[in-house]
Amino acid sequence: MSVGPDGDTALGPRPATPRRDPLTHLSVPRAFVLEKLGQFSNPTTVVELSEACDQHPNTVREHLDALIRADLVTRTTAAARGRGRPAILYQAEPLDARRPQVREYAVLATAMILEIEASQDDPAAWGRSAGIRRGRGLVTPTEPGVTAAEAAAREILTRHHFDPVDAADGTIRLRQCPVLDLARAHTEVVCALHQGVLTGIYEAHGVGERAMRITPFALPGCCLIEFPPDPDAGPPVPPEPEPSRRRRAGRAVPQD
Repeated sequence: MSVGPDGDTALGPRPATPRRDPLTHLSVPRAFVLEKLGQFSNPTTVVELSEACDQHPNTVREHLDALIRADLVTRTTAAARGRGRPAILYQAEPLDARRPQVREYAVLATAMILEIEASQDDPAAWGRSAGIRRGRGLVTPTEPGVTAAEAAAREILTRHHFDPVDAADGTIRLRQCPVLDLARAHTEVVCALHQGVLTGIYEAHGVGERAMRITPFALPGCCLIEFPPDPDAGPPVPPEPEPSRRRRAGRAVPQD
């Protein structure tokens, strides 16, 4: 039996592992700086980042230098404006550039999406159909119904790093996207696939028509999930009419 250079006996290469993943070797303070930098949509300065981190600029600059050496951050020079040195700008590398395993999956996914967009008359419908099949396969319902479907959908959204948070208006805000770069570049297919996954989860519970509805990039910093109206809930109760009289100084007086 032949043996590979690292003692491997299985045919083919081994997958990219955490010990080859630069993100797993970051200290907590350095990971915090990288996380804060990733929240900026545009390249930013040390001063702006240090304010966001509530740290001294020299401390932040030291972390940035190390992150640049790890290929997790890029440094550029802003266009010159007037006298003085142009500003130095920093930007976090996209996730697919930071992690080798994510990067390769992103390359494969991009190639597939481009083929779908070129070959399908309705790429969004294809994405939704594929998502429905995937959603059905993600769950093994123990009981039917909307409540169980919603619980399963929430669990999967959390497990797949969408960071769902309930809002006061009854909606759900998705504050993260595990394939954000793909979703921005190919919204029609990727977001339709995500909608299909939710629909498939609800279909597996026998209530596909009650599936959550995603509105991509609906609000600053998040996508929006809304719930369709319950057909068995009945019409909304109208508000009570305003009283025709009001009390003033302890006495009831007619309205003007």
